[in-house]
Amino acid sequence: MAEKAAITQQFLVRKMAEVEALRAEIAELRGEINDGDACPAKALIVCVIGRLQNALTFVTMSYDQT
Repeated sequence: MAEKAAITQQFLVRKMAEVEALRAEIAELRGEINDGDACPAKALIVCVIGRLQNALTFVTMSYDQT
């Protein structure tokens, strides 16, 4: 049982690191959009950021329930 708990803990630590990396990427993309850079695909970027945020919210909620 202790081994299973350790494996689960390692998994959660990895996933939370991924969540933090996604948060940093979202912040960076938002900064690029807000800087007023000429971006022909701005609408696509905004859509991708929204989807990343939704995925991040789902992962965070799943983590909080464990």
